[in-house]
Amino acid sequence: MAHMHSQAYSRSTSRARSRATRLTTLLPHKPWSVCTTAWEGVFAAQFGIFRNPVAWHLHQRGSVCWTGGYQYTVPVVAWLNCARSGCAWCGFLAKEFLGDVERNSHQWPTPNVHIRVGCGKWHSNPELEWSKTILVLNDLHKEYIMFTFKGDPASQWIKGRILIPHVGAPYAMSMAKACIEECVRTHTECQAITPYPVGTAPLPTRLIDCSNPDCLRIVETKPGMRGSYVALSYVWGEAQPHRTTKANIANYKMRIPSTILPQTIRDAVWVTRALRIGLLWIDSICIIQDSEKDIHYELGRMRDVYRHAFLTIDAGSAARVSDGFLQVRRLNPEPSACLPFILPSHDHRVDQSASNTRVGMTYWVRSDDPLKFVPEDDDWDYGTTSDILSNYETPTSHTVKRAWCLQERLLSTRSLVFTSQTLQLRCHTHTQNVGGAYHDGLNDVPRLPEAILRPTRHILRGSGEWKEICHRWRNIVGDYTQRSLSNPSDKLVALSALAELFAPTLGPDYLAGLWRDTLLYDLLWMPRLTSVARPIQRYTQAPSWSWASFDGGVEFPNRLGSGRVLAKVIKCTVKLQNKNLPFGQVAGGSLVLNSRLIPCKRHGSDSIDSRRVLDSGQQSVYQAVEIGLQTSRLSSTENDRLIFPFRTDYDEDGALREIWFVPLLEITGEGVAGLVVTRAAGRDSRLCSKGSGRREVYRRVGFWYFWAPHAMNVIRHRQYPAEAIELI
Repeated sequence: MAHMHSQAYSRSTSRARSRATRLTTLLPHKPWSVCTTAWEGVFAAQFGIFRNPVAWHLHQRGSVCWTGGYQYTVPVVAWLNCARSGCAWCGFLAKEFLGDVERNSHQWPTPNVHIRVGCGKWHSNPELEWSKTILVLNDLHKEYIMFTFKGDPASQWIKGRILIPHVGAPYAMSMAKACIEECVRTHTECQAITPYPVGTAPLPTRLIDCSNPDCLRIVETKPGMRGSYVALSYVWGEAQPHRTTKANIANYKMRIPSTILPQTIRDAVWVTRALRIGLLWIDSICIIQDSEKDIHYELGRMRDVYRHAFLTIDAGSAARVSDGFLQVRRLNPEPSACLPFILPSHDHRVDQSASNTRVGMTYWVRSDDPLKFVPEDDDWDYGTTSDILSNYETPTSHTVKRAWCLQERLLSTRSLVFTSQTLQLRCHTHTQNVGGAYHDGLNDVPRLPEAILRPTRHILRGSGEWKEICHRWRNIVGDYTQRSLSNPSDKLVALSALAELFAPTLGPDYLAGLWRDTLLYDLLWMPRLTSVARPIQRYTQAPSWSWASFDGGVEFPNRLGSGRVLAKVIKCTVKLQNKNLPFGQVAGGSLVLNSRLIPCKRHGSDSIDSRRVLDSGQQSVYQAVEIGLQTSRLSSTENDRLIFPFRTDYDEDGALREIWFVPLLEITGEGVAGLVVTRAAGRDSRLCSKGSGRREVYRRVGFWYFWAPHAMNVIRHRQYPAEAIELI
């Protein structure tokens, strides 16, 4: 048996050498980066391009026997000397294997080293074997993926695409323009939600004229003016002394010295010009920053600014405005090698000549490293590369951490995103890496429902589509509240453009971040567990029953809408800071509910383990248990006395002793959800609505989810009467 394996091994090696010999006279001119031995040997053989993949099997004595591919032997001294002299191939082998050989000195060949190179076998998609490569040096082996740039001659064979690190290079801008043009021309979904054809969108009040880079200036538009412009989404991160004010706007209309502008804005000007679009909108320049009247007016038009922009530049890699976003990215990981690739004939026969043979460039990455990899074929089998794709690292972006940037991204028809690793185009159809590198999309911000982007489309209230839009709004609130916001007073303002867009479907009444028609459901927001782990402050501008009063991430129960309501809204009003901004900042609010008000007592989390039950002394009552970062199911039922958890909104509420439960919703088969409230006192008492008379006024202090199917039976048994309850 061993003799048969040896004969097969010899025949395979002989055939590979024979093909390489025939190719030698047909090879193109040798590049300086590789030695003659490698060029006429392993590169001429094309790493198993003749459908002879490297394989292995166990020898009867337990050793591994490798077959297939191209195999050659070279003296160790000659190999190392060639590596030192600058041969990319020999240097690559030395870098990858020399350390392993030295650590395993018993494997060091004397005086020769045996090298085998071949394609790896992809069982589900044979075409991918051009990209997977196996190297065997003596008994050591490693696997790699070859990938290249889109447009390289090797790209017709090599399916992997490298992320573009030079995001500001002319070739990157050229590829970005091609992606944008493809979106405009062929994406039917993007065309359906685009408010105006290209070049006919209404222009904002002010824009930066970038046509002359040496003479930037502010231009003020007239009502009815139309055209194309680019908007910038970025993180301020620091003060901007160059911003437009009443004192300098006259000068800015004549000229804005580019030297005073921070790098992010200068980079945005450069990209705008590279895309051959002359007008750019940037908030710090196009809004008079010390004019409250102008700020309020422009904030009211924010939805249209980003909706009508031909393109939004997303400066995701810039943590602050002075950073800029066109720096060369560092690939993670760096390719192990950059090597030439001789293009074979399409029918895999040796019928090509040196005159028509082309050479491309390939980049090699270890397959167990995070890989930026994409197939261009629609029949890509993700299961065959799960080991590679599971390690894919999604490029990070500072703009996904900022509250203001959420609506800017969602409202934009298409965005050119400068991430920390590469350049992406995000549109309503999909997100793609410019250049074709793989993008998993798992961490992308979900797009807006198409229905609300088509104002002429009527959505029946209560329909499945309408419920899906309600669910999407709550998800947006959950995403938004996890993002950072420098100015607490912007809590509602930074989401106002999106609220205005959802209003025709969910509104029209917008009550401090909640909608009147779904108010009982929207009241059931709860702090995310990750938010409770840090000190939380309360925003007193917003009423306690609004998520806008909570400084942290919130979420909603999954089963909202699957049960029946247990309360009725009698009245709900909010006081706006500015009547011209109905979706903006509020100065307080009042909510009157007709519901049960169930008294309870709070005690420590040890009660869940000890099953202690407290009694009011007068009657058995519901009791709440705060358990910090987790929730629990019903803990005890003894003599109709119950212990269950609630989640507090603020640290200061953890010591409250006098609390009540207000049930709002019965979720079929699961339990009851509601609010935990306490009496308003101190500064909160001054917010009580006029005309409340002798009625007690409460504020929300937590969320209550009673995980017990028989919860309603217990509540009915207690016979707590429904009454008018005012929350502020």
